[in-house]
Amino acid sequence: MSPTPHASHPAGDPGRPDEASAGQDVLRLEGMRFFGHHGCLADERSAGVHLDVDVEVRTDTREAARTDRVEDTIDYARLVEKCRRVAEEDSYHLVETVAERIAEGLLEEPRVASVRVRVAKRPPLAVAVDRFSVTVERRRG
Repeated sequence: MSPTPHASHPAGDPGRPDEASAGQDVLRLEGMRFFGHHGCLADERSAGVHLDVDVEVRTDTREAARTDRVEDTIDYARLVEKCRRVAEEDSYHLVETVAERIAEGLLEEPRVASVRVRVAKRPPLAVAVDRFSVTVERRRG
């Protein structure tokens, strides 16, 4: 008898991006909104744009869950601040660059194993498009 698809992966199918593998739990920071000076057009950089940022951080939360101590997990406020600094204090032409810089900053945290960062902005077009977005996934090492 062949094993079921989840038999060797108790946390679920490892190919599904929203599922954590064993020991790699997911912390999400959803719906962050920042105002920064990004874009390919000088007018866009000058006037500024709103950026919507969502982040998934993979880490092992078992120790924090066992001890119930904030010192044993990742400081969410510090992650938000890292995102804010990139989005609001720096200026880039591409949302790809914003996402990459955010991912790099989050991976500096010792407990972070990998990240998924989504950055979206409203395009400066006369055509009806809600937003442009990019998602990057990066791992430590």
